Amino acid sequence: MSGVDAVTESYSKRSGLDELRSDAFPFVAVSVVVIPWLAAQPLLLVESEAALGLPLVAGMLGLGILTLASYRLLARSIRAASALLVGGLVAATAALLLIYPSAPVAYAFSPIVLIAGLLLGPGWGVVVAALASGVLLAAWTGGAIITSLGAAEMVMALIWTTAVLVWQASRPVYTALDWAYQSYAQSLRNVQELRVRQGELNRALKQLDDACYRQERANIALGEAWRRANEAEHFKAEFVSNIAHELRTPLNLIAGFSELMLSSPDSYGNVCLTPAHRGDINAIHRAAQHLLGLVEGLFDVTQARVSRLTLVREMVDLGELIREVVDLFHEYLAAKGLECQVDVDPSLPPVSLDRLRIRQVLLNLLTNAIRFTDHGGIAVAATPGNGSVLVRVRDTGRGIASQELAHIFDEFESVGPPTKMGGMGLGLPISKQLVELHGGCMGVESQLRAGTTFWFSVPLADRSRPDARSPRRVTPALVPPEKVIVVADADPAIRRALQRGVEGYQVCSAKTPTEAWSLGLDLRATAVVASVATPLPDPRRFPVPVVRMAFPSCRRVADFLGVADFLAKPVSRQNLFEVITRANPRARRVLVGDDDAEFVRLVRRMLATDGRFESISVAYTGEEVLRMAHDTVPDLILLDLSFPDVDGTQVIAELSDDAVCATIPVLVISARAFGEEITPSGEFTLSHPDNLGWSDSLAMLAALLGTIPMPRAYSTTRAVAIRRG
Repeated sequence: MSGVDAVTESYSKRSGLDELRSDAFPFVAVSVVVIPWLAAQPLLLVESEAALGLPLVAGMLGLGILTLASYRLLARSIRAASALLVGGLVAATAALLLIYPSAPVAYAFSPIVLIAGLLLGPGWGVVVAALASGVLLAAWTGGAIITSLGAAEMVMALIWTTAVLVWQASRPVYTALDWAYQSYAQSLRNVQELRVRQGELNRALKQLDDACYRQERANIALGEAWRRANEAEHFKAEFVSNIAHELRTPLNLIAGFSELMLSSPDSYGNVCLTPAHRGDINAIHRAAQHLLGLVEGLFDVTQARVSRLTLVREMVDLGELIREVVDLFHEYLAAKGLECQVDVDPSLPPVSLDRLRIRQVLLNLLTNAIRFTDHGGIAVAATPGNGSVLVRVRDTGRGIASQELAHIFDEFESVGPPTKMGGMGLGLPISKQLVELHGGCMGVESQLRAGTTFWFSVPLADRSRPDARSPRRVTPALVPPEKVIVVADADPAIRRALQRGVEGYQVCSAKTPTEAWSLGLDLRATAVVASVATPLPDPRRFPVPVVRMAFPSCRRVADFLGVADFLAKPVSRQNLFEVITRANPRARRVLVGDDDAEFVRLVRRMLATDGRFESISVAYTGEEVLRMAHDTVPDLILLDLSFPDVDGTQVIAELSDDAVCATIPVLVISARAFGEEITPSGEFTLSHPDNLGWSDSLAMLAALLGTIPMPRAYSTTRAVAIRRG
C-alpha cells in the first residue's frame, strides 16, 4: 500500500466519521435537553404539580448535567462522550419509567436508539434497542409499569423500526463517505503525478534552454571546454603529486630501515642476521626501491595521458625478468600453499622494452593471480612467435564470470569476488596501456571456478606508438650512430628525468659546461642541454647545438628556500651523511624537525650509526622547532616542510630573523616531488652553430608549437570567438 493510500484509508475509516459525529454532537446534546422539556409540558397540564413537578425538575436537571459532562468529554474523545450520553439517556429513561409508569415514557427509547445509531454507529443502535426491549419485557412481566401487552408491543415495534431505519439509512452515508474519500485519494495521486510531470517538464524546458544557449554560443562553448579540460589536467597533476607525496613517506621508511638493517646491523645492538633474514630484507629493499621507481614514474602522467608516457628502452632478458618478479612472491606463495611454475622458451631472444614498465605489468598480473587463487598454483610462460613474445600468466583460482570479462580492463572496475585486499581497479587498465605503449596487446581468458589466464605480447622490434603531440616526429631504434644528448649538469636526478622524458635518445652527463661542449662534439650529440644561466660556447671551438632551459634541482631548491641544502625523500644513509658533511662537517648536536614520528626514528637511527653526534633532539611541530632551536642552539637542523601548525617555509623565515638561530645551517628534507618546491622559469632557447634556413626554422617551430602547454592565465579568462573576415 502506498503512502497516499495508507493515509487516505486511515483518515476515511476513522477520522472522517469521527469528524462528522463531532460536528453533530452539539445539536444532539441540545435536542436531548430541549425535546424532553417540550414533551413534558402536556404532562404538566394533565397531572397534578405535586405528583410530577419535583421528579420532572430533577429529571431535567439530570439531563442537563449529563449533557454538560458529555460535552466536556467531547474535546478528548467523541466516542467516549457519545457513550456517556447514550448510556445516561438509557439509564434516565429506565428510571423515569419507575417513577412514572406510562407508554409515552417508554416511547423515549426510540429517539435514544436514533441517537446511538447517529453518534456510535448502527451496531450500537441495535444494542440500545435490545436493551430497551429487555427493560420493557421486564416491566410487562412484572406488571408494575405497563399492564397492556399491546402497548408494550407497540413501543418495541417502534424501537426496532427505528433501529432498522438507522441501519438502512447509514448504508448510503457510509457509501457516500467511501466515494468521497476514494475521490480524495485519487486527487492526491493526481496531484503527486502532476508534480512529477511538472518537474519533468521543468527539467525538459531547462534542458531545451541550455541546448539553445549552447547552440547560440558554440564557439565560446568550445573555448570554455578547452579551458576546463586544461583545468582538469591541472587538477589531475595535483592529485597525482599528492598521491606520490603520500606514497613516498611510507616507502622511504621501508627502504631506509631495510637498507640500514643490511648496511649497519650494529645499530640494532650487534644483532647477527642469518642469511635467510638478509635475503628477506634484501627482497624487501628491492621491492621498496621498485615502488619508489614507480612513484617517480607517476610524474610522467601529471601533464599527459598514460598512453603518452615515454619508455626508457633497453635490451632485456625477459626470462630473467620473469624469474626475478616470481622470486618476490616466494613467501606469499608459500603462505597460501601454492606452487608457481615458470616456463621460458630457451630460444627467447633479448627484447627491447622498458624494464620498469614490464616489471610493473608482471607484478600486477601475479599479484591478482595469487590473490584470487586458494588452491592449486600459478604458471608463467613466455614463448616467441610471429615477431613478438607472448607471456601468459595462468592460475587455478575462482575465475571470472563471462558477463564481467567485458569490463575487466575498465578503469575503477573491480570484477570478480571481493577480497579483503581489493584494489582500486587501476592495475589491469594501466598494465594494458603500458603493454600497448610497447606496441603490444593484452587479453584474458577465464571460466568461472576454472581459473583465469591473462596474456600479453610485446614485439621483438620497437613498434611503440609515436608521440601524439609531435606527429612529424619519428623515433628510430637505437642503432649506431646513436642519437645522443649531453646534459651539462652533474645532478643525476636531471639526467634520469631527461632519460625518462626524452624518448629515443641516449642521455650523457658532464660536470661542467666546457666538458659538456667537448663531450657533445666528440659524440656528435644532437644537442647539449644546459641551464638557462649557462653561457653559450664559442661556436668556432665547440660547434654544437645548445638548448638552454630551466633545471629544477635540489641545489636550486635550497638556494630558493635560503637553506644550506635540500634532500628529497627517500633518504639513504649515505646521501644523508654526504649532505650533512657539506652543510656542517663539524656538527655534533642535531635537531630533527618532522611531524612523522616513524621518519624521525629512521633519521635518529641513521645518525646513531655515526659516533660523532653527541645529541639528537626531536621536534614534531613548527613551534617546537623554533623553541628548541632558540633554547639549545644546535649545530645543524634537519627540517621538513610540512607541519600541522606552521608551514616549513615560515619556520625557515623565522629562524633567519632570529639573531640566535640565523647562523644555524638548515638542511631541508622533504617528500615533495623533485623540483616541485620552486617553479622554474619559462625560458627555453635554442642556439645552433650554423645559419638556419627558413624552412628549417619553420619545421622546428611547427614541432615546438605542438608541445607548448597552455599558460595558466588562460584558465582564468573566458575565450571569445574569432571573427574571420
